Amino acid sequence: MRFLFFGGVRQNKNLALLIRAFRNLPADLRERAVLQVSGSCPASEIGAYQELVGSDPSIALDFRRIPDREIPDLFLSQHFLVLPYGHVAQSGPQMIAYNYRLPVMATDIPGFRERIEDGLDGYLFRPEDEMHLSEVMAEAIRTHQDGYPRLVENLERRIQKEWEPEIVSELYARMFMKVGQARQEGTLA
Repeated sequence: MRFLFFGGVRQNKNLALLIRAFRNLPADLRERAVLQVSGSCPASEIGAYQELVGSDPSIALDFRRIPDREIPDLFLSQHFLVLPYGHVAQSGPQMIAYNYRLPVMATDIPGFRERIEDGLDGYLFRPEDEMHLSEVMAEAIRTHQDGYPRLVENLERRIQKEWEPEIVSELYARMFMKVGQARQEGTLA
């Protein structure tokens, strides 16, 4: 089972919490899992993450800006994108994951909660709770054979229903029509 953390490392994204949660997995499950961390990180913080990882061969740190040409292979080689954020305005990595039909594990907070149906097309875990995240990751590893294909199927259905280009285009068209109508009526400030 391959877990991915992707994007710029910032304090609110709780990478250290994810690393600790992964390291808390029982040994038999950690043998079957890899945590891939890919994204830019302030040089002054890299050492702290390297120290947290230590010599653990099941955690790979790739701290750099990931070129666009590498993103497809990176996302297609994973089983889950993990987003342990403390807060979120928008999540580019989540929508990239959905583009590649990659289920997401994320903090149960507004911004993620609306886009993930826990246990159906991804997983949610309690904010700032590394033990709960570890439990969710362990369950995903244990149920990989049967549970993972079901998650991917459900995610595919949700994407087709909510985020296919035709649907998004229709939503934008409706919004622009409303804006145009409001302008004509003088109700748009």
